[in-house]
Parts: sequence; structure tokens; C-alpha cells
Amino acid sequence: MRSSSWLIRECGEDVEIMLFGTSMGGATVLMTSGLELPVNVKGIVSDCGFTSPKEVFTHVLNNMYHLPAFPAIQGADLINRKLAGYGMDECNAKYEVQKAQVPILFIHGSADTFVPCSMCDEIYENCRSPKRRLIVEGAAHAESYYKDMAAYEKALDEFAEEIF
Repeated sequence: MRSSSWLIRECGEDVEIMLFGTSMGGATVLMTSGLELPVNVKGIVSDCGFTSPKEVFTHVLNNMYHLPAFPAIQGADLINRKLAGYGMDECNAKYEVQKAQVPILFIHGSADTFVPCSMCDEIYENCRSPKRRLIVEGAAHAESYYKDMAAYEKALDEFAEEIF
């Protein structure tokens, strides 16, 4: 993991790291949970992360644009396999968290129509490492912090106290 290696070099061997991401960044940090992370990585925070590109794009096509996923998803998957070397469901956070070794805080808005809260539930249920969850009532996509700053900051503070 290049960025954490750079951070360790820059800040010293005793630096403690919390990975944090929102939306695609949330899915990305969840995907790293299944990797062998440096011991400096103490925890992961995912705010409205999704399961896989295939599942989120299917949801968006069906629910936001009222279009069938077929053939668009299959076409995109084929192109992705050719250009990137893997399918759109092969990078799936719900599978990676089954191998997680560090604690994870999941944050999601109950009113997220872009990445449904059910994806957070699915990932959370598959997570094998210590975990916490904050569902912010009425928050849309990437809106949890603004909808309930007190609860968000409290969840982050408690998580940080637990992992550091």
C-alpha cells in the first residue's frame, strides 16, 4: 500500500493511521480491509460505502433512471474486464470485510437513494473484524455529517478512542 508506506516514511514508524473514505472512497477503504495492511493502520471508517460497482450501478439504473440493468451492466462489465482485467462484481466490499483484521466504523444515511442503506447492512453483516455502525436518520448520500454533526463526531471520537 503505497500511500501508507509514504506516510510511515514521512511521519515515522510509530505513526498511527485511520483510513477514511466517503462513497467511492468508503468502498475503497473497505476493499483495503481484506489486504495485509501495515500494523500502523489501526482502523477504517467508511461513510456511505457500497458493496460493488455492479450492484450500485444496477441500483442507480433501476431506481434513479428506471432503466433495466441489462444490457448496460453486462456491456460495462465486459469493457472493464478487457481494460482493467477484472469484473465489476469482483471488487466487492462485502467479501473483503470477511478478511478484515482492523476495526471498522460504518456510517450511512437512512435516506440515501444513491447507495441504499441496505448495502451498509450487508457489508456490516459480512464484516469479521470488530465493528461499529452509525445510521443517521434522514441523511441522504454523503450527508450524514451535515445532518447530525453531534452523532457523527461522537461516533468518530468513540471509535478513535477505541483504536488508538
